[in-house]
Amino acid sequence: MTKKNAIVLGGTVPHKFLIENLKARGYRTLLIDYYVNPPAASVCDKHIQESTLNQDAVLKIAEQENTSLVISGCVDQANVTACYVAEKLGLPAPYDYKTALRVTDKTLMKEGLVRAGVATSEYKYVSSSEVNSFQCNDYPKVVKPCDCNGSKGVRKVRNADELRLALVEACNFSRTGRAIVENFNEGQEVNGYFFISEVEVYDLYIKGKKLPETDGHTSLQSFLTLGPEQINEKAKENFIQAVSKIAQEFSLRNTPILVQANINGDSVKIIEFAPRVGGGLSSREIALLTGFDIIDSVVSSYLGEPVDLSNIRKPDSMSAVVHLYGTGGTLKRVEGMEELIAEGIVEEFHMHKTPGMEMSCEDLASRNRVMGAIIRGRSLLDINARVRRMIAVLRFFSTDNTECLNRSLFTSNGNAFYKS
Repeated sequence: MTKKNAIVLGGTVPHKFLIENLKARGYRTLLIDYYVNPPAASVCDKHIQESTLNQDAVLKIAEQENTSLVISGCVDQANVTACYVAEKLGLPAPYDYKTALRVTDKTLMKEGLVRAGVATSEYKYVSSSEVNSFQCNDYPKVVKPCDCNGSKGVRKVRNADELRLALVEACNFSRTGRAIVENFNEGQEVNGYFFISEVEVYDLYIKGKKLPETDGHTSLQSFLTLGPEQINEKAKENFIQAVSKIAQEFSLRNTPILVQANINGDSVKIIEFAPRVGGGLSSREIALLTGFDIIDSVVSSYLGEPVDLSNIRKPDSMSAVVHLYGTGGTLKRVEGMEELIAEGIVEEFHMHKTPGMEMSCEDLASRNRVMGAIIRGRSLLDINARVRRMIAVLRFFSTDNTECLNRSLFTSNGNAFYKS
């Protein structure tokens, strides 16, 4: 019996589990990723080295391979490509191409949030031609490209000089040469993971984020998340109501959704959202803590299948996802993982880079992560102790045998890298 062909866009760690899910469903899997050896390449049936952003190239491949599904579970811009190809070829998708553009272009997303009456920070658009003349009267501000994957080019700025540098960078990263400048929200920044069914919003997991101390030149990318975040019932109710308004405004049904927000007392301000699986290790963390297979849910979302939400459990422990970075060079090997797993310090390790890939040290953007770890514990003190042990044991080596794990994030402020 001939297998159906499924194209997966992006060779990220979560897509390893996506490919395994598709194989279990009877698909032959083709991975499209421009890297030579991305993490998900080890489990796919065929790796095609091409950019997931090149919509016409992906469309041509899909036609040539007689593809019945083109999917991206956790990469924003690749998800746009998936919906574009699906619309051209009449393939299944969770929403149409127009919606995919609205939920990935931050200008369109912000307009939709305001129209839906969702609390969000005040903002302005800036094109590349307006950078030199644009001015602000109050700081801090957050600058971000309008259409990029992950946290690339997202900066918190405190003065006019930092603002201009951040705008130049953001417009350069943007495919359309546009940036957003928005007010910096007070309160704890969180990631909220939800599932939007046909009739209601299900709260899966909410966790807090630890951001680096920044001088305007460091990406606003968390290097550690901790959950479940303790928020009051009124704030949780407001959060779910905001997600419901988003679902209605953007016509989202039967899909997982990641929502970034600032919570300050009862107040919830939405930063941005993505109707997809979270990147990094969030899908594994959610599975471990709640029993909900969010990777399976995104496949069902694409295929239009109902998702069973009846057996989601509340987390019975604390969990941290730690993102680990190199200080530069080309990755050769990592040491210490087996020891830490054997000791019970780390629940799971996952490599975001494979040997031979460059370890950029320019900022903490998601594309520069070398690996991630999931650590579970009984308390914040327990989590802290486990992270310190991991940092002491783990070693990254570059091809010139230089030890190159970036420990600076975990050794500042007397090791109090995460405070309750």
